[in-house]
Amino acid sequence: MLDERKPRALPALLLLLAALPAIFTGISILLYGVDTPLWDEWLIGGYLNQFAQGTLSFHSLFEQQNEYRQFFPNLIFVALGWLTNWDVRSWMVLSFLLAGMVSYNIYHLGKWSLGDNPSRAAGIYLVANLIIFSPVQHENWLQGQQLVYFLPIACFTASLLVASATDLRIGTRFTLCAIAAIISSFSSANGMLCWGLLLPALAWSSSRDELWRKRWWIVAWVAGFVLTLVFYFHDFRSPPQHDPLAWTQVNPLRNVLYFLGILGRPLAPGRLLVAAPLGFVFISIYVWSCLRFWKLARISTSQALRLLCWLMLGAYSVLTAALITIGRVSQDPERGLAVVRYTTYSLYLPVALLYLIPIILEKGSKELRVFNFRFSTRRLLALLGVALVLIHLPIYLLGIRQMSSFRALSLQSKACALFVNVLQDECLTERVYPDIETLKRKINPADRLGLIRPGLIKSDRVQDIQSLQTQGQNKYGAFQSLIQLEADQYVASGWANLPERGEPADVVLLAYEQAGGPPIIFVIAPTNIERDIVSALFRRGIYGDSRWSKSFSLGGINPDRAKLTAWGFDAYTGKAYKLEGEHVFQKSTGYKRK
Repeated sequence: MLDERKPRALPALLLLLAALPAIFTGISILLYGVDTPLWDEWLIGGYLNQFAQGTLSFHSLFEQQNEYRQFFPNLIFVALGWLTNWDVRSWMVLSFLLAGMVSYNIYHLGKWSLGDNPSRAAGIYLVANLIIFSPVQHENWLQGQQLVYFLPIACFTASLLVASATDLRIGTRFTLCAIAAIISSFSSANGMLCWGLLLPALAWSSSRDELWRKRWWIVAWVAGFVLTLVFYFHDFRSPPQHDPLAWTQVNPLRNVLYFLGILGRPLAPGRLLVAAPLGFVFISIYVWSCLRFWKLARISTSQALRLLCWLMLGAYSVLTAALITIGRVSQDPERGLAVVRYTTYSLYLPVALLYLIPIILEKGSKELRVFNFRFSTRRLLALLGVALVLIHLPIYLLGIRQMSSFRALSLQSKACALFVNVLQDECLTERVYPDIETLKRKINPADRLGLIRPGLIKSDRVQDIQSLQTQGQNKYGAFQSLIQLEADQYVASGWANLPERGEPADVVLLAYEQAGGPPIIFVIAPTNIERDIVSALFRRGIYGDSRWSKSFSLGGINPDRAKLTAWGFDAYTGKAYKLEGEHVFQKSTGYKRK
């Protein structure tokens, strides 16, 4: 009786452990997600304004954005944006649910392709989930518009599951996959790959007669692909900042390093010297798998189909990495690796390899021989799985800090955006949106609709946003120093915490007073975004996290007896808290501290 329970208990335990990465990511989104649009998300505010006025059209939703025609994501953005009063965290939650859909599809593809071995299927699924929900893609988890990266792969993996369902009618399989391919194509630039990568799995047949029965469906599939291309590229304009031929002007070795770095990044966050070799290992194993596929296809068409689905999943990452290399290789390779959003595309190559290797080896020798050493393939695969789990432990710990830092950047962006109508600070172009006039055209109508929380700041006077709470000694922080660099250049610094949240201030406002007048805000100082692991976990500020510094010029401020003060700012409430310390400029000798 005990012997019967043990085999059943192990898969259940592994499946329970496989849920932990998803739980980690879900909790992280709730902890570190910020209710503020970021970068191109501000453009979606224009859709919401058109929807409110009843002028939103198909053309507006279909129009090109960079290289994308993200029609279906735009529909989702407008629907969720209107239902949630433009709380972009709802988009983050949807991205998480789409990743859950991908995980579900991978699990069932694994059960189908690995046969009667539930323990092995559950063990591989555990490692696959570690990769699928990895925090190395933290920017995509914490930026709502990035669901354009999750939607195509959710459609693609669902289509692979449909293509492998031999109990479905041929027409049903082709139709469902075509719908998914259309959604993918008009979601992200690489969505077109679904048409080419799904066709081999759909057309795969055990006999010529079966392939002949599919001929008209294959013709219809190709016609659908051509029509999709026509609609996609109608009136298409290459973005001015993107040169599609830039890769031809770059050293070929740099192209290769960039390509391999993208493929290896899921297991080597931001390190080109580690990511490129890992990418080389991944692509080498993938090529080996392709070669094995051709040999096995002549032996068993059913086993070949199991391999083919995973090969197509790996090809999704390989071809997408190639497209990214063509479009972005003009960037420095190290800088390119810092763009973590591409990881959501490339992580499916190692996921595919997790399943390809066991399927290929199960029909081969039970031992691997390297020089004079023999290894049991079963034990070797188990050790590889354990190693991948151990590798992900520091990745997940690092992810906590990265998510915390991204949250701090998002809060700084939220704080700066609130001052768009009253200040011309560099943080607006660096943290919010590069074109201020475009930003104003999008944010002000949204503010009038009540979609900006808290509302935009309408005055540069501190007293209009000053908190009524009583100030205590060093309770909120201090304006510690003001150093004169040149005649008109100064550096202010100190530290600042928020009294209610217990976190570092989102930004610090510097204000000046003259002739007994009210404090006037003239510059925004960012706080330190780096977090140690303890403060990242508990979102509590410590002195090092709370530091701020800002260099500025006086501009139109008359330094004659002008008094400078600093105020910690809470982006969630729109309130400012005075920091201890004031600095008074002297007419000839600089300044003195009061």
